Amino acid sequence: QETWTPLCLPMFNNTGFLHAYAAFISQHVCLILLSAGEDLEQFHYCSLSKGKIQKELEETRILTEIEMSLSQPVMIPHNCNAAAAIHVLYKCSNSQQYMETGISTHAPLFQTERKRLIRRYAQVQDRAISSTYSQELNENSNGNGMMANVHLKNVSPTLPSNYTNGQNYSADDGGKVKRKKGYRDKQLQDKKWTFWDVGIMDAVLSISTSDYEVYATFHPYATSAQAKTCMNRFLDWKATENDHLFLSKRPTW
Repeated sequence: QETWTPLCLPMFNNTGFLHAYAAFISQHVCLILLSAGEDLEQFHYCSLSKGKIQKELEETRILTEIEMSLSQPVMIPHNCNAAAAIHVLYKCSNSQQYMETGISTHAPLFQTERKRLIRRYAQVQDRAISSTYSQELNENSNGNGMMANVHLKNVSPTLPSNYTNGQNYSADDGGKVKRKKGYRDKQLQDKKWTFWDVGIMDAVLSISTSDYEVYATFHPYATSAQAKTCMNRFLDWKATENDHLFLSKRPTW
């Protein structure tokens, strides 16, 4: 079965729609193609492209490998040298690919909470980004670049004293400084930053560099030092398994 549906992506084009073509090419693999065209001819082009892509994937046995991979047990943090973590998500900034573990077996109450954890990571990321102009990350650190239980909801953002590129900020009528829409600090892209956030149900460690972002959930009684040690082990493991986890040479169709 083939599906053709419009998608509204305001950041791409707020005056029109993209269209998504979706079709299953095997029992568990769905192919999705995006088109900027609006006429039905694009549907037929996508349908023809689907046939070519499916044939290529079958001839190169890539489709078989994908199906075999999907049939494997879900990888948990214990399998990737992150036994102390409940859940880990790693994103490669260069390739825009990511890997994610399942929920650790030592945290049964979290087994149905994956969506909540993903939202939690988005909140932590927002806090970490916001902190670059509300206060320097190191101001509340414990000496090793870790921030302990930082809450920024009531902090009025102000420009850092060493920030000179003012065109990326604007001030409202109350004098509060706000980041312009779509802007991400170059500081976050150029140097490593670490954010540790302790909540009622869990604690989250977020690490970002120019090459990757990693988010990990821990029990709320875990310490920042334990979390950092765990993530260092995970990153060492990831380095040895990189070729198995990510497509370094992506084919062009």
